[in-house]
Amino acid sequence: MSDLPSLSSDMLAAVQRAAMPDFARWQRMVYATGGCAQPIRLHGERYTLDSRTGEVLDVYRTTDEPTGFLLTACGNRRVSRCPACSAVYKDDTYHLIITGLRGGKGVPEEVGLHPRAFVTFTAPSFGAVHAHRQKAGRTLPCRPRRDRPVCAHGRPEGCGVRHERDDSQVGQPLCVDCYDYVGAVLWNAHAGALWREFTRTMPSVLARLLGLTRKELRRTARLSYAKVGASTRRAAWSTSMRWSDLTDRTAPPTRVVISSMEHSPMTTRVFGSLMACRTGVVICVMRDGRFALVRLDGPKPDLPQGTRRWMIHWDDLTELSRPYGESGTRKRDLEGRSHHPGVP
Repeated sequence: MSDLPSLSSDMLAAVQRAAMPDFARWQRMVYATGGCAQPIRLHGERYTLDSRTGEVLDVYRTTDEPTGFLLTACGNRRVSRCPACSAVYKDDTYHLIITGLRGGKGVPEEVGLHPRAFVTFTAPSFGAVHAHRQKAGRTLPCRPRRDRPVCAHGRPEGCGVRHERDDSQVGQPLCVDCYDYVGAVLWNAHAGALWREFTRTMPSVLARLLGLTRKELRRTARLSYAKVGASTRRAAWSTSMRWSDLTDRTAPPTRVVISSMEHSPMTTRVFGSLMACRTGVVICVMRDGRFALVRLDGPKPDLPQGTRRWMIHWDDLTELSRPYGESGTRKRDLEGRSHHPGVP
C-alpha cells in the first residue's frame, strides 16, 4: 500500500502544473493578475512593425502561452465578485481622492488650503427595514416600540430582535406592502441623472450667491468633485468638493484687513461701519481681479447679517503679513489688467 497521502483534484492539478516545463511563465502570468478571482482570458496576436520599412520586428500570439490564452485581471469593483480587484480599486480611489485634498504624488501640498466640503446626499425613506444596531460593542434591538403598534396591513411596526450583521433579515422591510419598492427602484435608476443635474446646477447657484455670471465664475474658480456611491439600504452618495482659484492654485491664503468701503459694491458699502477694520482671508479673486471674496474672522453671530463671505474691492483692502512662513508677496497678472495676490 502506498504511503503517499490522497490529494484532492485541485491539489493534484496544481502539482501537475508545477511539474510542467513552462511552469515559470505560467506562474508569472498568474502573478500578474494580482490574485484576481475571475481573470479574463484574452485570445489573439500582436505584430510590431517598423514604421519606415514595414519590417515585422516582433510577433506575439496568445496560442504560444502555456494556457493558450493570456490572463488579465477582471478589474471588478465589487468585493462579492473579486476581492483582489476590489481591494486594488479601493486603494487607488483612496490615493486619488486624498492627493486631491492634501496634495502629494505630483500635486502641490498647498491644495490642502483650498476651501472644501464633504457632502452626503441620502435618499428619502422608502419604508422601515430591519437593521443591525450597535452601541459600545453591544448589539441593540432592531426597532423597539413600547406600545407595539401595527401598520395598516396588520403587521408590527417595530422589531425587538437583536440582528447580527450577517442576519438575512437585515435590510428587509418590516411590511412588504408598506414598503415603496417602486420609489426605491426609480431613485436608484435615476441616480446618475440626479448627479448630473446637481453638478450642472451647482455652478449657477454659486455664481448667483457671489453676484457673478457663470462665465466670470469659470474664469475665477473651479469646482472639483470626487463622488463615491454607497450601496446601502437607503441609497446614498458621498462627494468631496474642492474650490480652486484659477489665478494661482498653489499660493497660500492672503490675509487682509478692510481699510475702507469706497470702491466695494453697494450691498457691502451699506455695512461700512460694521465692516471697517475687520480682518479675514481672501478665498477667491473675481471679476478680472478687481474684487476679492473675503472670509471674515470672528464668530458668525458678530458678523454683519451673520454673513462670513463678502465681495470687496481690492482697493478697499490692505494685505497683512503672509502666514505659513512665506516671505514676500506672490502676485499674478490677471489677463494683463491688474496685479493682485493669488489665493487658493
